[in-house]
Amino acid sequence: MHTLYGHTMLGSFLYYALYPLSRVITSDSGENYLTQRNAEKTEVGGSKCPEVMELEKKTDEIGPQAGDKAQEVVPLKPHIVSSQVALGTTRQENTGEKQNSGVQAYPALELETHTHFYSGDVQERSYMDYPVLDQEALFETQPKVHGWHFPAGHGLADMVHQPYWQFPSMSYYPAQQASTEFKVMWRVWEDLHDTEAETSVPQTADQSADSVFEFMVMTYNILAQDLLEANPELYMHCSEKVLVWSTRLKGILQEIQTWQPDILCLQEAQENNFKRQLQPILTDMGYTCVYKQRTGSKSDGCAVCYQNRRFVQLSVNLLELRQERCELLDRDNVAIVLLLQPVTAEYQDEKFTPICVATTHLLFNPRRGDIKLAQLVLVLTEIESVVRRCKTMGRECEVILCGDLNSVPNMPLYQFITTGQLCYHGLPAWMISGQEDLLHQTHPRRLYAPLLPISLGINDNCQYVTASKSEPSPSDKLKYSHDFLLRLRYCKVACMRPTDLELIPGVTDNTPDPHEKQPYTQRLRNTTICHSLNFKSAYSHFIPGKDRPEVTTLHSNAGVTVDYIFYSARTEHTRGQTDKRLDGGLKLVGRLGLLSEADLWSLRGLPNEIFPSDHLSLLAKFQLPASSPH
Repeated sequence: MHTLYGHTMLGSFLYYALYPLSRVITSDSGENYLTQRNAEKTEVGGSKCPEVMELEKKTDEIGPQAGDKAQEVVPLKPHIVSSQVALGTTRQENTGEKQNSGVQAYPALELETHTHFYSGDVQERSYMDYPVLDQEALFETQPKVHGWHFPAGHGLADMVHQPYWQFPSMSYYPAQQASTEFKVMWRVWEDLHDTEAETSVPQTADQSADSVFEFMVMTYNILAQDLLEANPELYMHCSEKVLVWSTRLKGILQEIQTWQPDILCLQEAQENNFKRQLQPILTDMGYTCVYKQRTGSKSDGCAVCYQNRRFVQLSVNLLELRQERCELLDRDNVAIVLLLQPVTAEYQDEKFTPICVATTHLLFNPRRGDIKLAQLVLVLTEIESVVRRCKTMGRECEVILCGDLNSVPNMPLYQFITTGQLCYHGLPAWMISGQEDLLHQTHPRRLYAPLLPISLGINDNCQYVTASKSEPSPSDKLKYSHDFLLRLRYCKVACMRPTDLELIPGVTDNTPDPHEKQPYTQRLRNTTICHSLNFKSAYSHFIPGKDRPEVTTLHSNAGVTVDYIFYSARTEHTRGQTDKRLDGGLKLVGRLGLLSEADLWSLRGLPNEIFPSDHLSLLAKFQLPASSPH
């Protein structure tokens, strides 16, 4: 009943709003209709139609000639049967001469009349003819809106389509169109050719485009299904359908097929899903896959897949970051270090330098940065070993390190990678990764030197050392030897005499010799770890043109950047100036832009219908020039 009442009120409003136009704009078809309608009402026993009476009155006032003139000025289409709605001024048809009557034609919409009855009475009440909008005619002249449009990157859909909302039981809206697949691609491809050209050395005359090897690297934490189901509190904002593995698998494969990276690094690849579903499809796409499952009872692991038509595998090292000889390394994380040789149809092995590709997934625990740092040292030591082997053969080696490092930008772990050194002694463990702010803790866990035991055979420069075959002395088995404790007397605190200390000759009157402070300097040197890999991040960690940080992962708790692509950049550092890229080495020429946390929440967080994991994929394009002849 409410619906009928609403239709009645709307019809009444349209009738009285449009009725004056029918008196100004008339036609032969309009007169015939009113005459026929008046005859029908006369047969029923009613009086003349008000419109007919008004028309007769007008005709008597202006005469037949004026009526003929009005009909000549405003020719209307025969399908118009009642009043007309003016939608706007349009260009008149070309009749060969200009109309000066002052009356302008408007495109009109066809209005049908329906008989309405009053409900609540058995007998038929007197009725009125309410004009009802013709849907097809209403939207015939309107531009069709296909949806929202956002900038799309290279290789993505050009349209972001928002389906029409459907309002049930209402006839004043267009019928829902056949909806296409809902795709949103906000991530834009960033071309960095011009940026790199400003800081690079000019190309030599003999260096042409044919002597450059171009390839793309993608790193992607695809979210193991077991971990998703074991931590449902992190995905309470997601609908159930986007968390189903079959749905997420389709989205993961679609993203890989869209970009077709030459090197693909995966984290949280569940062993059964990877080997049964992902690996067969990737093999058909031309990839050779190397997989390493996490140790212990963990069901996921890391994988490196490369296009076998573009690379040849020279060596592979599958690292287990759990080391029984080290109390700190007691977690089941793994890493893969792969040495690949670029090949092309024109040039073979020696034309381009080999590329060392490493991927890992470090410990998540935000409070145990000490474990993350120790795990990273193991990975960097293996990379250093591969690079040194290449140099012994007289060849350079480019390095790409990517994966989920569970550390935010510009914190000590990140600084260690990009600067090549870190003084870690005394740092709070939570500060290493910076995932949580625990400054309120009065006694946090801290890092102390040495970070790793000598038994692992790794020095402070992230290099393997030859273990001594001699039996260690009893003093070496102690964590803090007598000689080490003696060095503490040279620290600054020990050299300060307390004001309330009683002076006792031969006991408290001893003052350290300033020339004997060398042992303390040596101790400081042992609290710093270094590496010789000149890493640079492929991402700037801020949205270009906006002061908003990029986000690579998001769940119910927060959104941060923890995934990275680092590459070895040959640069020359000059104090006070921007680093200048030297000839040779990897050159970053493009990357797939990331999103901010606000952008991701506007898409209902991660995962969603567009992004099938709680991490975004990172994609970078590099150029490798041909190696110089020896």
